[in-house]
Amino acid sequence: MELGMTAEQSKRPSTLAAQSAADAVNLKFRDSARWRAILDSAATMFASRGYEATSIQDVAGLAGITKGSLYHYIGGKDDLLFHVLMEIHDIHLDHFERYSETPGGPLERLRAFIEGHVEVNIADIDRGSIFYLNFESLPLGRRELILEKRRHFDRFVRQVLQEAKSEGVVRQDLNVEIAALGILTALNSMYLWWDPSRSGAVDVPRQFADLFIAGVLDRGAELLA
Repeated sequence: MELGMTAEQSKRPSTLAAQSAADAVNLKFRDSARWRAILDSAATMFASRGYEATSIQDVAGLAGITKGSLYHYIGGKDDLLFHVLMEIHDIHLDHFERYSETPGGPLERLRAFIEGHVEVNIADIDRGSIFYLNFESLPLGRRELILEKRRHFDRFVRQVLQEAKSEGVVRQDLNVEIAALGILTALNSMYLWWDPSRSGAVDVPRQFADLFIAGVLDRGAELLA
């Protein structure tokens, strides 16, 4: 079962095709400066106040438009939350397409995944928190669309760990499901503790990768440089 899913949700078939038309923003707005301002304002408000405490007027005011104008872009407040979360996951998926094709063995690909995921989280830690603090406020169908994207990461981590186990470079008693869950949980909970003022020049992406790879390595394998 993937991170963030209930047992019931994990069994539900994908609703991507059924929801795609209803959840798409009008294409003429997607690349507009105003839509960018609206999304950024919504993300700022949701991260600082939470979804339930944020009003449409709050977002409109921060974006510099009227409440009436905002409704030209959305049907309701949950549209804002949905598109903020979709954008966050699309950014992760754009990076994922690159580091999932890293040359080398499964541990090299795992390292690239961990470092890339941490880098994206650090770049906008506030937006990362929005998923964990506000996800349940979305309607069920839209939650499933977000979870569909997240499954890419879960499947990838399980796959590379299983490959490494089959090749004998990680512990043979490794429980792939638990290890994958532990890695993803640690990566995705960075919003709880990340403070750039305390981290200084520490190479956080590399240290995260070192930590998890050392934890799964077979005793006879060498730590990746």
